[in-house]
Amino acid sequence: MKKIIIILFLFSNHCLFSQGENKFYVYGLTGYKFGSVYTTFPNEYLLSQDGVSNSYIRLGGGNNFTAAGGWMFHKNFGCEVSGTYTLGIQKTISDKNLTNQSFLEYSKTSNSKNFHAIGSLVAQTKVLNFHLYAKAGIVIGLMNQSNIAETFKVNGISESVSYQYNGTIMRGFNGSLGILYPLSKNLSLMFEAEEVSIQGEFKNATLNSNNSSIAPPNEIVFVENTSGTISTATTNYQRAYPVSYSCIGLNIGIHYSFK
Repeated sequence: MKKIIIILFLFSNHCLFSQGENKFYVYGLTGYKFGSVYTTFPNEYLLSQDGVSNSYIRLGGGNNFTAAGGWMFHKNFGCEVSGTYTLGIQKTISDKNLTNQSFLEYSKTSNSKNFHAIGSLVAQTKVLNFHLYAKAGIVIGLMNQSNIAETFKVNGISESVSYQYNGTIMRGFNGSLGILYPLSKNLSLMFEAEEVSIQGEFKNATLNSNNSSIAPPNEIVFVENTSGTISTATTNYQRAYPVSYSCIGLNIGIHYSFK
């Protein structure tokens, strides 16, 4: 047993520190994410008597900022931890499948902000003067917040209701491909394309503003089972449903290696 432990130790030591390539690095990125998945938002709490079908809206788009640190334990392999904050852009959808013709127009506008952390494995290789790399990791969405405004016309008069939706911790996967272009011994310019896909649920929504003739609830609470729940004029209970945040992003940044 002792010989086996010694052999394993020597093997791991060789993998971790061979060829003098082990090094710590940090980088900062900024770029733009293109939302790629539609998410359902039920409307029953607002127009429960008028048969408005579920609406779909695209989440995940907007400018983003990333900071990361990593360790190359071999010239071709490493690991890193990063954090990304995305400033969501407004997305608008319209729904014309209305059974009550007094609602001639209906639209929903979303502005979603989020912060997620990623733990990734990194593989890289040198081609000419460049370093090409690929990363795959697990994403934990620590903040998922969306401001959603609904605008509609009642008998020709425009009205609106706005809620802030707060989500649960989300989980998913991340993959990216990139290029490092050396500017000096330690400093490199980096270009990266990434795909992020995570999923969770909204846990509640609070009323931001109401410019309408109706009296919507001040809070919507999403639960797994609505049986036994009692909705009131100020609190409405709805069944929880999955919320997807997915995007493809293009980023540029600065990479610094401590050699």
